[in-house]
Amino acid sequence: MYSSIQNTLSPLLLAGARGNRVTLWVWNGEHAQARETYRLHAKQINALCVLDAGTMASGGEEKALHLWERQGGSTQWIQQFPFPITALAWSSTGVLAVASGKNIFLVKRNGLPFQWVSHRGLVTSVAWSPEGKLLATGSKDGLQIWTWFTATGVARLWKEVDMSVASLAWSPDGLLAGEYRPRGMARILMFHRDIERPHTYAAHVSVVEALAWSPDSTRIASAGSSMLRVWDQTSRECLWTGECPEISSLAWSPNGIWLATNSRQGVQIWESGTGLLWMTLPPDRQDDLPGPVVWVGSSSTIDTYE
Repeated sequence: MYSSIQNTLSPLLLAGARGNRVTLWVWNGEHAQARETYRLHAKQINALCVLDAGTMASGGEEKALHLWERQGGSTQWIQQFPFPITALAWSSTGVLAVASGKNIFLVKRNGLPFQWVSHRGLVTSVAWSPEGKLLATGSKDGLQIWTWFTATGVARLWKEVDMSVASLAWSPDGLLAGEYRPRGMARILMFHRDIERPHTYAAHVSVVEALAWSPDSTRIASAGSSMLRVWDQTSRECLWTGECPEISSLAWSPNGIWLATNSRQGVQIWESGTGLLWMTLPPDRQDDLPGPVVWVGSSSTIDTYE
């Protein structure tokens, strides 16, 4: 199985944050080769996302949003915010949602941010719907789903759900929300068209730290309580479980074969069908906290590296 998978895959580009740095690796199904490291953040990085094949956005405790070129690491633009940045989400219509403190700001590329909505508590996560018309925002005070009118820039609150939100993920098949529940089993709630009656998964003790849909929307990955779990979307059965301490984030590869996690042990790459841990990329400094991890693209986006 190892050789057949390795021989049929194109290289993928993976980005993982640790402390105040983002490292990019090329993963070919057997080896991971570090190519670039972005080092211009002053403090811990909390959020990372891909704007397009060549541009990354990152933010964290220094209260600054960085837009930078993934090849060469040159900075395009830096914008200050009033509070540390906790989450980022890029829409299919070209709008970046930035969570800073209790507020969500919207930024068009290289434009000035404007404050859009606020929560009563710290915003933990943001997620755009695939068509870019709805934005889900979560905090410990609740889940809010907003309608975004792209022509006018006007937002309207569509739905509000009373739950403590730790993580969010959206796909064509629905919105996932991971709970924060310090004294019990934290659930994953999956909202379809009937948002009043979500499907639920009893997922992790205390908190669902991270969530991700598989590219074909048939499986869900979740992390929490030092556990990585993959679920069947239809049956809601857990397909496999992997142990990994203090996972901060996870991401599904574009081809659906790999899961990447970032934890105290480093960035780890798992085979998504079996739960086999294929590789651990250890951190340079153990004292640095793990941050976000994202897949940047496939072989077509890294031709310039070869």
